This record gives sequence, C-alpha cells and structure tokens, in this order.
Amino acid sequence: MHEIVIANKIADEIHKKVGEKFNEIKLVRIGLGELAGITANELCDVLGDLYGWDVKIEMRKAKIKCKCGYTGEPKINAREHDIVFFECPSCHSLPEVLEGNSVVVKSVMV
Repeated sequence: MHEIVIANKIADEIHKKVGEKFNEIKLVRIGLGELAGITANELCDVLGDLYGWDVKIEMRKAKIKCKCGYTGEPKINAREHDIVFFECPSCHSLPEVLEGNSVVVKSVMV
C-alpha cells in the first residue's frame, strides 16, 4: 500500500512541472536510492499500473557516515517490503545516511 502513496507523490511532483501535458507522459526516469523504502520493481509496477508510464530506474548507491569514523557503503542486512535494514560494516552501529535513501525524478518524456 505504501508504494501507491510514493507513486502518487511522484505523480504530484511531475504534474506540478508538466501541467497540462501530464496525460501525455510516456516515459519517466527515476533515481532510486538503495536504502529507499521501495524496490525498483514495485515502483515500476505501480507507476505503470496507475499512470500507464514506462519507467526506467537508475539505482543509486548509499553512502553512510558512522560515529566510529567509517564513511562509505552500508552493510545491508535485509530488505523487506517497505524497509531496508542496514548497519555500519565496521562497528555494526546504526549510521547516518548521507545519500542513497531518496526517490528522485530525473526526467520525463512526453
């Protein structure tokens, strides 16, 4: 169900940018962080089903910063339906996410 909320937020942002051409959209390119709470398949499916768009996903690696001094890619322990469990690969603490947890519309083709 959360994927519909995410898809509708994406559609709202696109609608603000393209206005009346919204119903003419053919292709949407999206940058998807590996720590985002949705998978590429879920996002493609829901946007295709709701809006009929062809969706291309560009996966973005995550980058974290930990209090132990580590900066780099996280250790991903599990990926559930709407959450990603990850930790610092150095000390196993919960680090700060610097990048790779967002969903970004890169381009729209009408």
